[in-house]
Amino acid sequence: MTAEIPTLSEDTTSAIDDEQVRDYLKENNDFFERHPDMLDHLHISHSSGSAVSLVEKQISVLRERNVELRQRLTKLTNNAHDNDRLYELTRKLVLSLLEADSWISSPPRFPNPCVMILK
Repeated sequence: MTAEIPTLSEDTTSAIDDEQVRDYLKENNDFFERHPDMLDHLHISHSSGSAVSLVEKQISVLRERNVELRQRLTKLTNNAHDNDRLYELTRKLVLSLLEADSWISSPPRFPNPCVMILK
């Protein structure tokens, strides 16, 4: 005898409904404290129509500024890595020049810094 696999109705296969979300958030009132990144994805419109509250406008401005600052930080970090790489190349060049007895009699052997910078 083969067991039949029960089929699920459309109601039971749907994701979670509003009531389940409400219940979960009530039972886990620290959810947004544990997942503060989720607050960035919330949008709560006001019943006042198209008017925007001062707090909502301030939050919008702060979020935009946050994005700009993150982009700026990324650029600064990339520049710092490039500067570190250039420092190492310059250091190697200076050490090679210091170790050379004479430029004319025997040119020092060191990698071409221009080629290394382009890599």
